[in-house]
Amino acid sequence: MLGRIHLIPKEVPITLIYGSRSWIEPSSGERVKSLRPHSYVQTM
Repeated sequence: MLGRIHLIPKEVPITLIYGSRSWIEPSSGERVKSLRPHSYVQTM
């Protein structure tokens, strides 16, 4: 996922939702935020 995040237009908002059994590491959300500094990125 992180290797292709730059392909998503910056105008497209991204929300990452984590659950107790999520396979996505919470640090991935912070990485997405750092890769898209001028885009809306929210983590929950």
